[in-house]
Amino acid sequence: MQPLKDPVCGMTVTVRSPQVVDYQGKPVYFCSARCKAKFAADPTHYAAPPSDVAARRTAMPAAAAGIEYTCPMHPEVRQDHQGLSPVARPKVNIRTR
Repeated sequence: MQPLKDPVCGMTVTVRSPQVVDYQGKPVYFCSARCKAKFAADPTHYAAPPSDVAARRTAMPAAAAGIEYTCPMHPEVRQDHQGLSPVARPKVNIRTR
């Protein structure tokens, strides 16, 4: 069975997931009812092609060594580069220590 990605949080899901919606004639699978509801509320936000997301990430300036970035909505998300949070998709902010 081919693993898929939940378009909201990025978690790996399978076609066995009970959380599924039909979007533009294709099934979209989710890890939870919450992610499914977020997608249903704004599908165009979450259905952006991966190439669009990659382009936005590469457009971000490089981080200086030693700087850590965190998601304002999920402080457990930490990255060594500026970009989009893999959980909530807002831009991550510099973490103050």
